[in-house]
Amino acid sequence: MRIINIEETMAYKKKQKSTFQKVTMVVVVAMLLLIVFSSLAMALSAF
Repeated sequence: MRIINIEETMAYKKKQKSTFQKVTMVVVVAMLLLIVFSSLAMALSAF
């Protein structure tokens, strides 16, 4: 069994964090788009 370097582990964790941040950003953007579209639909149906 090979001993993993601390640096490697840190880099891996950092990479995981960055991908998690990307996913969070995508989710937030999707939520905002949904809110905008729903409000637009409500405004259009009101007219």
